[in-house]
Amino acid sequence: MPSSPAGARAVDEPTGEPDVLVFGPKRPDRRLLQALLVGGVVLLVTLTAVGVWRLLPSPPRDFTAEDLSGVYAGMVRSDGLNEVSQLNRSNSYPSRLTVTPPECSALFAQTEGNAFPEAALDGVSTYWLNERSTSISLITYRYADSETAKREYERISGALTACTSAALTLNRKVVRLEQLAPTTGKGSPPQLVYLSQAAGEEARFATQVFQLSNTITWQYRYHYGQGGYDPTGSQQLTDSLLTQMRAVQAMHS
Repeated sequence: MPSSPAGARAVDEPTGEPDVLVFGPKRPDRRLLQALLVGGVVLLVTLTAVGVWRLLPSPPRDFTAEDLSGVYAGMVRSDGLNEVSQLNRSNSYPSRLTVTPPECSALFAQTEGNAFPEAALDGVSTYWLNERSTSISLITYRYADSETAKREYERISGALTACTSAALTLNRKVVRLEQLAPTTGKGSPPQLVYLSQAAGEEARFATQVFQLSNTITWQYRYHYGQGGYDPTGSQQLTDSLLTQMRAVQAMHS
């Protein structure tokens, strides 16, 4: 049998370490795992936040002039009529009004003074003549946004707090101012209720004010006669108006 050539190796002779197929690093990359973990947590938190945000009720949309016209179209008087007036700066005719202290004028400017608010855009109003001794005006002014209306409402509220115990005169007549507690239902916005009466006169003026979104509403009642003032009718009218306004907001939600 012939011998192998010099220096030749048998084909079955091992040649060293066996070949190994490598599919990845022998040890996992910790930085990569940490990055994936953080990314997963962030994604989970984001998805949860988005889900919660979608479940939260969205803030009501500000009222438009058309919205207020629709609201007041439903405020029908007991005689079945509805006389609504559109208010703006050009058709406003303020009455003579002198109030001391001057900061108390915020309580009377839009009622006895018939003034158009400086910051208001427009408004709408109606009125009732229920009896010989009673007349009612209902006015809603619209502002550019809710924050502007809120600042105006806070100014009126501050004036009521400061002027309830003040020596107050209105067109040189001494006036007694009395703040009343509103009988608001659950979910109703804060409201201001007050009576004003000139010394020696039987006529009283009842005012109720509230802010809703970008609007401020004034209910102004002239009441003449003996006996105490009953705020039940005033509160019922305010509650009815709020129901109409909420319904219009719900249509746009």
